Amino acid sequence: KVWAWPWAIFLVFLYVFILIWMNYAILVRYWIKHAWNDSLPGLDKTALRKFTMRMHMTTGAFAMLLGPLQFVPYFRKTRIHRWSGRVYCTCAMLSSIFGLWFIALKRRLVGGYNMTAAFSIGGAAIGIFAFKAWQTARAARSANAESSSSASFVFHRNWGIRSYSQIVAPALYRYWYITMELFGLYDTPTPLRLGGYCDENDQCPDYKRTWDAIYCWAYWMSAWLVAEIVIYCLPNFDSNDKTFVTSPSPSDAMTAPLLSNADGNTTITDNEGDNPRATTSYGSDIQSPSDPSAVTREISATALDSSKDFSS
Repeated sequence: KVWAWPWAIFLVFLYVFILIWMNYAILVRYWIKHAWNDSLPGLDKTALRKFTMRMHMTTGAFAMLLGPLQFVPYFRKTRIHRWSGRVYCTCAMLSSIFGLWFIALKRRLVGGYNMTAAFSIGGAAIGIFAFKAWQTARAARSANAESSSSASFVFHRNWGIRSYSQIVAPALYRYWYITMELFGLYDTPTPLRLGGYCDENDQCPDYKRTWDAIYCWAYWMSAWLVAEIVIYCLPNFDSNDKTFVTSPSPSDAMTAPLLSNADGNTTITDNEGDNPRATTSYGSDIQSPSDPSAVTREISATALDSSKDFSS
């Protein structure tokens, strides 16, 4: 509830900006008019450059659109969340790959080696964070982590927040430039179509100024910082909230190791003795968990009853 209104306001402004930006900067410029050098030089010098830039922008835009849906609680336990999350992670990782591929082809971006290094690390962060979000999602699902206080859910949530911070960062890079220009706070770089200057090596002096050189790093690092602040403010996982993978079969009940809880109840664990696999308590009729024969008799009886029910 604390984050509901700020999140809703953020979504409105984000989607308005994204939809306008996607329509002009991606659909019109790269797919319809093929106006590659409207803003920056050197994008159209080879077919591979055009392909990687077009795919980088397109897959990144789809990830940006799908990202907010992943944080809506209503969709969290539905197939919409799972499938849109898979598409989101795939698009984010592809955007990272195509972006880094483009940088490798161009070798030096318009802001020189400083911008090249900053954008390369920021682009890699997009792919790495998206992969971690996908990886922790699989772990949370395999652990049946339905509770928002479970460790698996919290790890997945945190990587999802970090991932989306890096997806939205390139849009904010342009957004803050536009905002500073509108309020007269800074003379932002001039696009080529409006008379901006770049030399024969596709180097643009406007992007090498002190603030612009710092901003190459600040735009994605500040987004990451905000993500970490949000994560810090959100509830952490409850160490007492155990996540159970599967219920044991009768044969597991006979052979699996046992763990005793603080209240004296005994819980079946997996064969490696790691995470508990069932919440079934065997301590109600056992006065002390140190009585191995009583534990064995109780488990054997339970397994036998389970076998009879299954056979009937």
